[in-house]
Amino acid sequence: MTQEQPEKELPQLPNPSDPARTGCNDRGSECKVRVELLHRILDEVALLSHENYKESAIDLGLGYDPDWDQLLKYAVAEKCLTITARYNDVLIGYIIVLLGPFKHNKSIEYADIETMYVNPSFRDAPTIFKMLHMMEDNLVGKIEFIACSTPILSRIDTLFRYMKYKPVEIVLYKRLSGGSTETPSSTG
Repeated sequence: MTQEQPEKELPQLPNPSDPARTGCNDRGSECKVRVELLHRILDEVALLSHENYKESAIDLGLGYDPDWDQLLKYAVAEKCLTITARYNDVLIGYIIVLLGPFKHNKSIEYADIETMYVNPSFRDAPTIFKMLHMMEDNLVGKIEFIACSTPILSRIDTLFRYMKYKPVEIVLYKRLSGGSTETPSSTG
């Protein structure tokens, strides 16, 4: 799982411009959004995460080698929530949320959206909206607040603002060792 390229091919999914695609829309879709246990779907998440990395890496030059064991430790400790979206049983999206004490007040539990990804063929607002609502519904009563970093002025940023998330900081990046900070990335 630590290699740059996935070991197997991603399943073929409908083209987003295909009018026959039903996706995760409001018309009784074939897409299912649910909570799943990370250890049961880690291989699927790892495969899809390569696409996520290609789109959203801070710097592609840093390489891709996630610490899946650490993530599984969070899951075993019940400090990880995984929301998935599936189309015809194929994983098309996920949100992985880590739970823990707030760094400025250890008595407050909060959730950090560690990562989220939806296949571009299903990247309509209703899909992500359903996933975020499922996440919030499963966190009510467990945490004080949710934190997430997103690309500024992106479609997801707009959706978060619509859902009453408040922008509170800008994430800045500067690479100190080798390589350039000029590597293209969707996160800018």
